[in-house]
Order: sequence, then structure tokens, then C-alpha cells
Amino acid sequence: MTALILFDESNGIEYRLEPGETHIGRGADCTIRVLSSSVSRLHGSFDYDGQNLRYKDLGSSNGSFVNGTAVTSEVTLGDGDQLMLGDFVFKIFDEDAKHSEELDEDATQLVGDSATQINPAPPSGTAPKPQADIPAMWSEQAGLEKASGTEFFSEDSDDDAASKYRAGRIAAAPIGSWPRLLGLNSSIEGNIIELNPDNSPRDDKGRPLWKIGRDASAVDIAFDDSSISGMHAQIINDGNRWKIVNWMSTNGTFVNGQRALSNYLKQGDIISIGSLELAFELPANAPQAESPPTPNPPQKPGLWARLIALIKR
Repeated sequence: MTALILFDESNGIEYRLEPGETHIGRGADCTIRVLSSSVSRLHGSFDYDGQNLRYKDLGSSNGSFVNGTAVTSEVTLGDGDQLMLGDFVFKIFDEDAKHSEELDEDATQLVGDSATQINPAPPSGTAPKPQADIPAMWSEQAGLEKASGTEFFSEDSDDDAASKYRAGRIAAAPIGSWPRLLGLNSSIEGNIIELNPDNSPRDDKGRPLWKIGRDASAVDIAFDDSSISGMHAQIINDGNRWKIVNWMSTNGTFVNGQRALSNYLKQGDIISIGSLELAFELPANAPQAESPPTPNPPQKPGLWARLIALIKR
């Protein structure tokens, strides 16, 4: 029997696929859980007979892609094939491709007996690298806490809280003079955290900075929730712009369902840290995050300019 490994490139975790059917998705009934709002509750399924591995998408919102091609019917996967589900990328390897170094655990969780998590390191060249413009201590590959195995998405869909917020069904006082974080779910629903730069700590560049996490002795905004790392993320006021930076979290930081290492924030963005969700809000008329300027395409000379050029010849 050929032993196949499903390697989660986003988090550096390997799973040995056992014969039978294996469901993958965000839901509690999935064998392999991928805890991200970009992945559907029941995203897809593997069917492995010991020789051939087949995959089908189960009507997911964001679709499944094999080697860049959308999955519209059942496909056969082999060694080296790449499978993308939402923001997460997986590769298929023969068991012989595994290495002996240990892998860090992260947001993907294994439940049940149809697949077995193993600890060898990823095949050479597949481990994700920190972004070059982000300090190493803030990256998702440096200084991470050991994963606790705690689910960081609640049983209720994270989209429910965002929908309530966008429908105006989260009770909160009107916004004041400063940007703020508004709690959307769980025990923090309706809680307001004002981000006043005049009263904040500063980073080494003198910018207002708020550290977020579970360790009240080390952060400025503390949440007593086991799904949040002791030092999880940081919010930085960079001139007229505001950004959130993943710090040393196990479960990652997400903005509007997308995994974030360093993201500029705009009005109404939904921030997910562990099982908690918060909305970023700006006062009326506050500057929004600036986008990189779009280069103007070269303009063709007008008719008169072309005529004058011809006359001068």
C-alpha cells in the first residue's frame, strides 16, 4: 500500500492519509480541521483506497484548486500535486519524502482516526518564509508558542458576528474622537477599546503602539481567552494609517478572514484573534489607509502634437 502524506504548507503540518474517506474543512465534524473563515465548514473530501487518492470539492464557498485549476469534479491526486483550499496550500507526498525534524503546530487541527498527524519536517523548499519587511519576532515562523490544541473558531460561524455587525445589530455607543476596536462576539460583544495615540506606548520609531494578547503583564490590551497567545498581535498608528501586525501567535491573526502578517486597516475591517472578533472603526472623516499609487499608463500624443511634430520635420 502506498502511504501518502498531506502537507499543510501554510502551517508546516503533515498528515498521513489512511484508507477510506477523510473530510477536510472548518467544521467540528471534519477529520482534518482548517480553522480559517476562508475555508468552508465542509470544504472537501479525500477518498483513498491504498493506491489511488481522489479529491472532490463539497460545494465550498471559495472553491478548491489543484495545481491552479478549479476542481469541478472528482480529481485524482498524486505525489507533488498542490491543493489550495481558501488561503491554505497543501501538497501530496509519498511517505518516503518525509524528513526527521519536528514541525511546529499551528491552525490546522486533526480530529478522528482517518488521518494521522506526524512530525517530520516538510520536504526541502516547502516551508513558508517570513516576509522580508516584517521583523522576525513578528513572523509566523519565529518564536511561536507551542500550539495548545485549542480551537480558535467558535461553534458559531465567525461570519455570523460580522453579519450582525454589518447589519447594525451590535449594540455600542457612538464613536468618539479616536479610532477604536469594537468586540463582536463571545464575552467581548459590545466592548469598546479606544485607541488614543496621546495615551499609548510607543515603538522604537516613536509610533503609537498597542500590544494585544493574553499575558496582561506583557500587553496593553489583554483578553482572558485560551485561544489567544500571550503576545498575539500589535496595532500600530503609522501617521494617518493604522495597521495590525501578527506578533508571536500560535493561531495567527486574520483580517476579513485573510491570514495577516502585516495589514493596513480601514473602517469596518473585521479582526480575528483566536476565537474573538473585533471591528476596527474610525471616527467620521478620519483618513483611511493609503493604497500604493497606481502608475499612470503612458499617454499617446494628441492629434495636434503629432501634426506639429510632422511640420517640424
